[in-house]
Amino acid sequence: MSEEVIVRLGAPTLAGIKTGSLFPCACSSRKSAEESLRRLNRSLAPKGLCLLPLRYSEGFNPHVRLSFGMPLSVGAESITEYMDVQLTREVDPQWAKSQLNAQLPQELSVLSAAAAVHRFSEIAFACYALELRCAATTQADAEKINALWNNPLIVEKRTKKGIVPTDISPMIRKAQVHAADTGLCAEVLLSASSASYLNPDYLLRAAAAALGIAYDDPEALTPVILRTGVYLSDTVTPFC
Repeated sequence: MSEEVIVRLGAPTLAGIKTGSLFPCACSSRKSAEESLRRLNRSLAPKGLCLLPLRYSEGFNPHVRLSFGMPLSVGAESITEYMDVQLTREVDPQWAKSQLNAQLPQELSVLSAAAAVHRFSEIAFACYALELRCAATTQADAEKINALWNNPLIVEKRTKKGIVPTDISPMIRKAQVHAADTGLCAEVLLSASSASYLNPDYLLRAAAAALGIAYDDPEALTPVILRTGVYLSDTVTPFC
């Protein structure tokens, strides 16, 4: 790998336009690639830049082996986002974390890095903090929604076959609702496996309908979805 390749393919990052650049580079051998990376990083490190070796798939269209677990729905927030990257060699997780955070924008940061223990396919449940920010809600409203979410609940669920009336209660493992100054707040644990995934938006829409509030009226209601944890099938072991 030469300086010319870095300048040509990584120009947006070098110019400060992008926080990072992904690009392929042909090398005669893995050893020569690692030697080139060490040499180049000695020059780039003082400037706050680094080259991270990524593992590429074979074939005529090589691509980075990078995957994200459980993409969020539009409008939802999360403090537990996971990314899996396969590297060509072992690196110190804390070093990788610091190098990535040095290049990421302020709004996006890596909270922790470690060798993967579980596969994304082992994710079974996700915990959410939900809010219905609206005026004039009471504890009686909270109890009404708590009963709604903890009993059979039929919603119009989008599936590959279209919109189908579905009882989502088997996918609600836990739901606790209480009244707050800003409206109703809840903590829920929902099914999140690839075979049985429940979008928390269904719960909030059902709650708004039960309270007679227009869900899509921003002046009447502000829904908030924050994912706070991801767990394995025992509902206790955090995914890592």
